[in-house]
Amino acid sequence: MFSRHEKTRWRVGSAGRLLSLSGHRTSHARAVPVPLGRSQYGMVYPVTMVDPGWAAVLASFVSLVLGGAGIWLSRVDTRRTMRRDDTRRRAEAYVEVLRIVETRGLVVQDQIWNFTDTEDPAWDIQVPRRKISIPSRTDRAEARALLAAYGTPLTRDSFEAWLKVVDAWESKMVDWQFAAQYAERPELSPVDGEPERTAEQKARSALGVLIGKEVSASS
Repeated sequence: MFSRHEKTRWRVGSAGRLLSLSGHRTSHARAVPVPLGRSQYGMVYPVTMVDPGWAAVLASFVSLVLGGAGIWLSRVDTRRTMRRDDTRRRAEAYVEVLRIVETRGLVVQDQIWNFTDTEDPAWDIQVPRRKISIPSRTDRAEARALLAAYGTPLTRDSFEAWLKVVDAWESKMVDWQFAAQYAERPELSPVDGEPERTAEQKARSALGVLIGKEVSASS
């Protein structure tokens, strides 16, 4: 059986007249040679001729499409790389903020302990106490700058809440030192370290948890 396309193919008869596949004479006109090809199953079919002009247009179109796709993929890759870099820089900034907060928080806790959690006079420098390496006060300015650049409103608010407790403790400590130098030395006990001791621990922990969640969500 011939397919629909094969039934439309024409061949030239032995008498030089154009015959259809069914064998009926159709015309006395001379046949125009048609290039034929052969499939892998032995079927003969006409070879389609493509105009050179259309071929050039088609080639140009394909080249344009491939070029546009290449540019698009390059931009996508660039944006992906930029997002990875931003995520890395933000994580590094958050780590530095946590380092500053943990260092300052440890100083506050050690100061409270030295002043209130010993039975010895808080002003006796001969009594062994926790050694404290006090960082520069510019550390809080550095943390604020990092959060301003890479933080979120939630992390900035959480940091300010923690810093408020630190400032409260430092103010209380200055008052004790002033009283000890110019008035009667206060008798201090562990209860005098509150509420700053507990508040600082909670605020520092809350900031650390919040930063951890934001880093995990962006990675």
